[in-house]
Formats: sequence, C-alpha cells, structure tokens
Amino acid sequence: MTTLVTGGAGFIGSHVVEALVRDGHRVRVLDSLRPDVHGPAPDLSPLRGLRGVEVVVGDTTSTRDVAGALVGCDRVVHLAAKVGLGVDFADTEDYVHTNATGTAVLLGAMARADVRRLVLASPWSSTATATTSTRQARSCVRARAAASTSRPDGSIP
Repeated sequence: MTTLVTGGAGFIGSHVVEALVRDGHRVRVLDSLRPDVHGPAPDLSPLRGLRGVEVVVGDTTSTRDVAGALVGCDRVVHLAAKVGLGVDFADTEDYVHTNATGTAVLLGAMARADVRRLVLASPWSSTATATTSTRQARSCVRARAAASTSRPDGSIP
C-alpha cells in the first residue's frame, strides 16, 4: 500500500509523512517545491533518510503530474495548497488556481485511477464562511482520527 501525500515537503506534510512511515506505510510525496512557498532552496531534510519515501517534484494543477504520482497509490492525503504567506490580494488568481484547480485535478485523477481514500486539508484562506470553517475543521479532525487508526493494509480497527 502506498499513500500519496501532496504538499508532503511542507511543514505539516513532512510531519504527516513521518507519521505514516512510522506506522508502516510507503509514501510518495508530490510537491511543486515552488520558491514562493518553500523559499529559494527547499529544505527536504525532514524527508531524507525516511525508508519507503519517494519524492516526486510536480504540480497538483498538472493532470500528467498527478496521474503519474497516483500510479500504485491506494490513498491520498491532500495537503498541497498556497496559504497566507504574506502576499497580497493581487495574488488571488494564483491562490484559486493552486488550491481549487489543484484539488479538482487531483479528484478527477483519483476517480480515473480508482483511488477511493482521501484525507483533505484546506487552508483557512480558501474557506467561505465561519460555519463552513467549523464543519471543515470537524471533518479534518475526524479524517485525521480515521487515518491515524487505519492499519497499513487499509483496514480500520
């Protein structure tokens, strides 16, 4: 079983990858390593030395990159997003393209590849209302609990 972690080279993603490896999962990381997100020299040290981790540099907005990264995966933890990094409102189009289009491309590729398990995290900047934020936060907590209790064979105790 291999878990695809989009955004797995980021701060939260690298911790999720470590936890999955610790629990016996093989992991493939798909990350764009964009300089506006990771800086000019991305720090991949948290991923180095982890057994069973493959890092693929690619973009969730690319159908080809996502389809290739999904090969052999049976679940996805989707963390790739552009979040509040001190950029201004003029970057709204890039936020929407990265976050919404990236998620749509991923969901379409998962459907075509028959990958049915997804844990989705959403940046607060993409949330429409406080009510939706609360529901999403609760869903993320439930998804995290389900993911942390699942066994490497995919079953849930």
